[in-house]
Amino acid sequence: MTEIIEYSCFNIKQESKNELMSLFPPKFPLLVCDHVTHTFGYVPETIPIIKTINIIGEISSEDIQVLTVEINGSHIRPDGLVYHITYSKSGIHIPDVSSLSVITELGLGIFGEFVPITDFEYDTRKYIVPCIGMR
Repeated sequence: MTEIIEYSCFNIKQESKNELMSLFPPKFPLLVCDHVTHTFGYVPETIPIIKTINIIGEISSEDIQVLTVEINGSHIRPDGLVYHITYSKSGIHIPDVSSLSVITELGLGIFGEFVPITDFEYDTRKYIVPCIGMR
């Protein structure tokens, strides 16, 4: 049986994506740089008011590159996890959720001057959990 999980996010629009690519060359062949998850497992009843979204750090493992993010001055999402962008990865076999493990292992990778994301839009999505071992 397939499980579908709703979540809310901020889509990174092309202008901001282009700026990020000029500042952070992708380390892996598959550029993701799609969105920043806001809530996972539910969608808020009201659209959050966003004053600022900033890139605050960059980290990489052997398979995935992650940009850590701060929204309205906090890097912690409502569910207690870290705001981030799965930026690039070595292939489609690497799940985007692996970014959270990289953050847990390597930290936020904070650098001195934050980079604002100015071109974004709020969205809600559905995540289909892959069924493993179906009979």
